[in-house]
Amino acid sequence: MAKSEVKIRKQLLDEAMLHRHRNYASLLKQYERDKKRKWTKRFIIYSFIVAIMVTLLLLILSYWVVKLEHDREKKLPKVSFAKTTDRACRPITFAAFASLVAHCSCW
Repeated sequence: MAKSEVKIRKQLLDEAMLHRHRNYASLLKQYERDKKRKWTKRFIIYSFIVAIMVTLLLLILSYWVVKLEHDREKKLPKVSFAKTTDRACRPITFAAFASLVAHCSCW
């Protein structure tokens, strides 16, 4: 046996070493619980950060789209509609409709 192996075996039999690892199972359980808590905490924080970033991105994109539409409306020439005094836009009267029906050859 090498000297290092003898030292290791002596350390295994040491009273302080045995006392230190007497609650090893409970220490492992505590470690696993802490590990799960850390993972859960990180997951929640990162999810919250991603949700905030996505919300900000959507707000910025919607603002950008509205601004583009507004700029487009400013650039387009305004179309003026025909006045109601034009013959094509006037409502038809019953007498005019009756004369159209009388002159129609399809009846």
